[in-house]
Parts: sequence; structure tokens; C-alpha cells
Amino acid sequence: MRTISYSEVSDFLTCRKRWHYRYERILVPLSVAPELQLGTATHYYLQHHILENVFGVSNATEGWLADYLKTNEPYSDDEYDELDRTNQLAEAIALRAVDYLGLRDGKWKPIFGPNEKPIVEFEGIAPIYRGKGFKFVSDWVAEDCNGNVWVIDHKTRKYLSEEDGSDLLQLPLYQHAFQLIGIPVSGTIAFQMQSSLPSVPKLNKNGTMSRVKITSDWGTYEKALLENNLDPNDYLDMQPELESNQFFKLVKTFRSETEHTQLWEGILIPLAREITKKDKPLHRNRSSFTCKRCAYRLLCEAELFDGDVDFIQECHYKLDPRKVNVT
Repeated sequence: MRTISYSEVSDFLTCRKRWHYRYERILVPLSVAPELQLGTATHYYLQHHILENVFGVSNATEGWLADYLKTNEPYSDDEYDELDRTNQLAEAIALRAVDYLGLRDGKWKPIFGPNEKPIVEFEGIAPIYRGKGFKFVSDWVAEDCNGNVWVIDHKTRKYLSEEDGSDLLQLPLYQHAFQLIGIPVSGTIAFQMQSSLPSVPKLNKNGTMSRVKITSDWGTYEKALLENNLDPNDYLDMQPELESNQFFKLVKTFRSETEHTQLWEGILIPLAREITKKDKPLHRNRSSFTCKRCAYRLLCEAELFDGDVDFIQECHYKLDPRKVNVT
């Protein structure tokens, strides 16, 4: 079966040339952007916390960095140090997320998929039409205390927003896909996690704690006070100011069957037919927004401007080991 993921759909809509590099030539960049590494590492730790606290599954782990190093070798000590910092930050963010979500408090009931497997980092395939399937990986599906079942997607963001971009297409498609495989859900949640920790306040020269506005929370500020033998009651004026800073956000969207069905039939199915056509134009999308963050920009511009394509490909890209042996 030819499967199509949301990532493939997104790349095809954004730039067909990028889609070509990624899905026809199965090339991946040798280096991964730090923000993507942080997202992957945070997912890793949060997955283990959910399995342990919601499903009661004991899952001892060596940690994301240890697992990463089993298949990847840093090019330098600087790169290893950067990976280590990413690992420590991800572990700290995920641990704070445990408290924010109330994973230890029984706020979420476990949902199991086929073969009674926990729906955490769940890989599924839903039929699109004959011989074509939608391949999706769901971070988590859970039931809240009101009986609503949610598809929950973890997002590590520099800035939190009222509407998450995944609400427009990715999560509705996931909701419909779960319905097709027999797991109806009420809606979706984009769980946004800020990609930094609360700042620690500085101690003034006179021994008092600084009241300068910082991006922190009351828990961090209070901890710093206690560590410096200061009374938190003398700084309660800082509490409401710090509480306005958000480090996590749950963006919940109830979605009717009509809505996610229309997106599936009106967008995914036509795109799947276009993607799987043998002969189709591979247009480039030359725009600052698209090209600025594109991992294939070096290769694209080498081809476009008669550069040394072979050299660029050898130095910056490799065949995706997950797909190179798949026929």
C-alpha cells in the first residue's frame, strides 16, 4: 500500500521541489536544526512520563541522548555539548509538563488501540481510497475527567499562540483517521510547550531579590528566594506579574464529524491523487518564508544556478536510512 503522511502533504503543498527531494529522492540533511532536536527529545521524555503515570507502564530508559548516540556520531565536541544541553533542557521541560498536565493526579484516563497497546506515539494507517493509506503518528490519545476523548499533539514552541497551526489541517486529519480505524474522538488538543525554562531572578548587591520583570514563574522565583534565605511573603507583589507568563498552553478544539470529514474528502483525497500521479510538474516555491527554513535550499539553489550539485549533496545530505531499503 502506498501511504501518505501529513508531513508529505505539507511538503507537497509548500513546495513540490522540496517534496521531490524528501519523498522521491529520499534525501535527508546530515545536520538537524536545534529546535527540531529539542522537539524530538521533549517528545521522548514526555512519552515515557505518560506511559508511566497514565498507563502504569514501567519503562526504564537511558535517555534521549544515549539513544541518539547509538545511531548518530557527533562531528565535534562542540556538537556533543550542544546535544547534551538540548537533552537536559528537554528533560526539564517534560518534567514540568508532567505537573502542568496533572499526569500524576488521575486527570487523564488511558485509551488503548489495537492489540490493547497504549495510544502513545501510536502509528496507524487509515484508508484513503483503494491502495492508498494515510499514515499517521499520534503523540497521545486520552480521555479527560468529563468523558471527552482527545487526540493530543505535543508542540515545542518559541512562542505560544491562541491558535496552533496544526489545528487547520493536521489534527483534523488525525481525528478523522482515528474514526476510520474505529477509535472515535471528541476533538483535538495542541499541547504547546515553550522551548525555554523560566529565568532565575538575580540577587541584588544589598541581598534582596531583584524585582526586574523577567520571563519566569512564581515557583521558580519562590525557589530562588528560599535558596537565599529570603521570605516569599515579602515578595508577593511579584506573584501576579509572574503568573501572566505562560510556559504551557492547551489549545482544545471540539470538531464535528462534518468538519473533519470535509477536510479529509476536500483536501486529503484530491492531494493524494495528485501526489501519486506519475507525471506532474515539480514547481519551486521561491519565497523568503518558504526558503528561509528549508533544509533543501542548498541543493535546490545548486541545481537552479548551475552549482556543484554532486558536491553539495555529498557534503550536506544522505539517503534516509528508514526508507532506503523500502521498495
